[in-house]
Amino acid sequence: MTGSRVGFTGALEIIPMSGPFAGTGLRIPGHRYYAKEYWEPQAYWRLQDRTWKAPLREKVEVGDVEQVGAPDRD
Repeated sequence: MTGSRVGFTGALEIIPMSGPFAGTGLRIPGHRYYAKEYWEPQAYWRLQDRTWKAPLREKVEVGDVEQVGAPDRD
């Protein structure tokens, strides 16, 4: 980790080398990567609450149940 004890991260960028974002070219600025909402439990859970309570943007309508026949086997 680079930066200072008061939170300055300079030009630090995190480039994931493993996990789902490895090799995607994703670059995370140091100030976002080390933000307290990812590292301090209370701030993290507040972020999760905001994320899950966000207004829905999509709408899915589910129709009635339909009976389907068995697939044809050749």
